[in-house]
Amino acid sequence: EWIERIERIGLRFVPQDLANIAWTFAKAIYVKVPVLVALCSRAAGCIQEFNHQDLANMAWAMANLLLRNEKLMRAIAEHAEERQDMAGYGRIAVRMT
Repeated sequence: EWIERIERIGLRFVPQDLANIAWTFAKAIYVKVPVLVALCSRAAGCIQEFNHQDLANMAWAMANLLLRNEKLMRAIAEHAEERQDMAGYGRIAVRMT
């Protein structure tokens, strides 16, 4: 809900924004489950736009916070496997689910 409220005022989250927010929460060990679930849902919905750094940051954040979001991890794995330059990332994400 908070993402939609922000977007209603004209701001848009790009993949790097989502990954950076998740990374910051993980670094600060800030666990606000509804916010993280919303981030995961939004990230899974636009995973094709993520570059390798965004994918790595998002996966690291979820692992560091011990948040298991199967939909996001599967999306990361599938996207990484589709790209030749990220072939190993997908196998890592699948192991995390």
